[in-house]
Amino acid sequence: MQIVINKFDQLVSESKEREAQHRDVVVSNRDFIESYVSGGEELSVLATKQVYQHHGIPCSFADKLADLGLNATTRGLVSDIAGEIPDTLRMIRYKDAPDGTTVRAFLSNSYERLDNSEVIQAIKDSKLGDFGLELKTSNITDNQLHMSFVSEKLEREVGTKTGDALQFGISVFNSEVGLSSFRIVPFIYRLVCQNGLIAATSDGLGSYRRFHIGKKLNPGKLLPACEVASTERKLSPEIIREKVAELLSDESIQAVMDKITAKAEQTIDAPVIQIVTNLRKEIVLTEKETELVTSYIEESDVEGPTTVYSVMNAITKVAHQARDYDRNIELQQLGWRILTNTSAKTYERPVKIAA
Repeated sequence: MQIVINKFDQLVSESKEREAQHRDVVVSNRDFIESYVSGGEELSVLATKQVYQHHGIPCSFADKLADLGLNATTRGLVSDIAGEIPDTLRMIRYKDAPDGTTVRAFLSNSYERLDNSEVIQAIKDSKLGDFGLELKTSNITDNQLHMSFVSEKLEREVGTKTGDALQFGISVFNSEVGLSSFRIVPFIYRLVCQNGLIAATSDGLGSYRRFHIGKKLNPGKLLPACEVASTERKLSPEIIREKVAELLSDESIQAVMDKITAKAEQTIDAPVIQIVTNLRKEIVLTEKETELVTSYIEESDVEGPTTVYSVMNAITKVAHQARDYDRNIELQQLGWRILTNTSAKTYERPVKIAA
């Protein structure tokens, strides 16, 4: 289930409601697997994959057994392997919902819990309004938290042509179940088509990342993460403000604009079908997404020469028709990948076009 929220108070409320259903325990791997094999544990899709990966079982193989109705065989295989490898302590993250208990994550006992409610509260205490930032969109799923903020005060034009204005802000990510680190990255909002673009953490733009790595914990039931008294692990609003100020500085915004301007000037000398065929070698697109990208590139081709910037905009525009919010965010991130990792030559490579 995913909740799309545009008001910060609603985001706080939703995170608190979810937190009330969560509990954490550190147990030995073998004790957990014994319960799992006997059918005593209901696992989420992610937790199931984490169990397989920890025991060296390819997810594709386990999924194939499940497709054949051989779930018992898979559990028996996990049990056999667990008996052969050194026993370890694991953090089990549970969700106690009205319709039953589910294991939402199977993690290392050194996993540092930085939960969504704490992240949201720290962001709130950071007083991002001082930077002119307003919440544009956000969501909470069982696997991930995302927030995007933008400032109307931080607006830039692409190139010398008026009418293509960008507004700058930040995107915030966190996962409670081992899917990603906590991170703050640049967010760019294109006004003309209301497309979002989310930068990567590895591009030297001052992005902030904190990994969920902490001290090893002993067996037993854990206090809620928000009740753990440790100044070392608390997410500091002061650090967040410092990093946001860095991301929204004139220097950082200009660095992003330089990347965008350079790609807006890179004309691609190739037909649309060749461009799209090469694009699909760079990123994974569904057939429906491919059709939409093709049509959007053709539309931009009417307005002027196709550039790497227009290919990027086609990708982020497809995000509006994404199958769900998670795919929407992924396409905004893929847009950045296209902007930074491809050039006109990428799309001019010879391809075989089916007759």
